[in-house]
Amino acid sequence: MTERFYLFEDEKKEKIVSSFSNPQPGKEDRIECLSEDDPRVQEYLGPEWARAKFQAWKINSLDDLIAIFPYLRNNPKYGFRGQSNYNWSLATVLERNKNKIFQQYGFLHEYEHRVLIEAQRRSHLYFDNNPDNQDSLSWLSLLRHLGVPTRLLDISWSIFIATYFAVSSNPDNDGCIWFFNQYEMGGELRNNLSKNENVLFYKDHNIGTFVDFYQPPTIDPKKIPIKIEGKITYSDIIANGININLLFNLALLGVLSVKGVIFVEPYWMNKRMEMQQGAFLVPLNIRNSFEENLGSLCSIDSIQKEIEIQDIRHDSALIGKMCSNAWVAKIRIPKDIKGELKTFLDSTNVRRLVLFPDVDGLSGYLNDLVPSSN
Repeated sequence: MTERFYLFEDEKKEKIVSSFSNPQPGKEDRIECLSEDDPRVQEYLGPEWARAKFQAWKINSLDDLIAIFPYLRNNPKYGFRGQSNYNWSLATVLERNKNKIFQQYGFLHEYEHRVLIEAQRRSHLYFDNNPDNQDSLSWLSLLRHLGVPTRLLDISWSIFIATYFAVSSNPDNDGCIWFFNQYEMGGELRNNLSKNENVLFYKDHNIGTFVDFYQPPTIDPKKIPIKIEGKITYSDIIANGININLLFNLALLGVLSVKGVIFVEPYWMNKRMEMQQGAFLVPLNIRNSFEENLGSLCSIDSIQKEIEIQDIRHDSALIGKMCSNAWVAKIRIPKDIKGELKTFLDSTNVRRLVLFPDVDGLSGYLNDLVPSSN
């Protein structure tokens, strides 16, 4: 039976108010490690479906969205991603429609590196300001918003901005909002790293240069990335928590055999990132799909049932439980209410001209002024 640490309302330890995967210093008098079959834990967890790590919800109105909003403002932040078609998978542009041989045998990170190098060589011809060349995440962030294939999957810290992307197109399809619990996913990633401590790195990644017509530039030898996997240990990666910067750079080298997903926010911000409250999810091992990386933390293959938020809006305690228990949730937005939600978002200034403060945003806004056939 799974054990967790539970924080009680007071020293009597009768009512649980929150739970943690790790001990919480400074609250020892109100925290106890309990198994799931403890009656106090059962009362705290609520119905079986509300305990699932992956949950499916459905909103049928603006009121439904407003009902869950107060429970999705945790620290560390929850991440949200809006998709205008409910049936779309979670996939990065780098992996989408790519030859599976390149993905399976580890070529994709080589192409990703090429994209990065070529962008850094030429961007000064087009932009006045660019990230530092050593800041790979900021570069990939910039490229992602230029439509260039990268391993980054866009998310927002705002559920309303994610909703905009779910309702602003594809009027004939249900949309969805993905929600990601950063705290729980981070804890499970640490467990994954611990379980794979002795096999963190691929031993066969030095596959050599495959023959094609790419001409690599001559680079300052001092700036050639050092193959550091032999020098890095599990202890380095989890020092003071998870060292996200180190883990990200190891992922870019293509040497990590462990799967997982990390939350990242670039140091160098562009206007779109700023206005969209943007961040990214990054798969650690792109020999596998994004969903396979995510699945190593939280399986999204099966759903117990889809919960209608309108049926439980009156029960704030239950909504709180399902939001705190879910590691990942997929929230269906029926096509019939896309217009209602878009009108609401427009009235709160969550609209194209604001979220895309550039020429693309202006052209999209002007295009929207002409009624479509739908």
